[in-house]
Amino acid sequence: MVAKKVKIKTSGISKSPILDQLSDALLTKDALHGQTFLKSIDVDNIEIDPEQPRVDKPSKELIEKIRDGELELSALDENVREEIEEIIRLAQSIKKHGQLQSILVTPSVNGIHRLTNGERRWLAHIYLSLKSINATIKPDQGVLDKLTKQIADNIHRKDLTLRDTVSMCRRLKELHLLEHGREITAKDFEEILDIKKTTSYKYLAVSEESKQLDMLLIKVKYSL
Repeated sequence: MVAKKVKIKTSGISKSPILDQLSDALLTKDALHGQTFLKSIDVDNIEIDPEQPRVDKPSKELIEKIRDGELELSALDENVREEIEEIIRLAQSIKKHGQLQSILVTPSVNGIHRLTNGERRWLAHIYLSLKSINATIKPDQGVLDKLTKQIADNIHRKDLTLRDTVSMCRRLKELHLLEHGREITAKDFEEILDIKKTTSYKYLAVSEESKQLDMLLIKVKYSL
């Protein structure tokens, strides 16, 4: 079934909270039936997907510090500090130019949307103390499809650690086998993630189980 994309106007202040709640309920119902919507949603009604393939994803404690403005960059781990600096730069861009690209979330469950794509944009909004964020609400298209979107969103990060790269590649390999009944190839990596052929062979290599690589992950963190 082809998802129907409908843009919802969100400008202005609603005169009726009841109508707002009814609208949200209808959007959730339609999204669960395969339709896709663009809507402004509450920043606080979003959670990070617990199945996010990145190992070094922001902790709840760090998110609260961003929310409360209690960040001390000098006290953070180097990789976390670099991540926060990227979020701050993105926040400055959003403050100047506005949000240029919506985040991707699943339909709300008990009022909470699960974040599929756009973690940095969401955290930048929290850093700026913004109340709402433009989001595309799309039903979950399956674990492999969701993982592919999340990896594609993360794979070109300059600060991506080897540990995260290995975690994502191994997870993709595992799900690809379950979905297609065969081992993933370098060509699959190239097509799924839209990466160069030479890079696809690197990702295929790190997706293989290796005691030497696992020991290296324990000792150091660096980009692939």
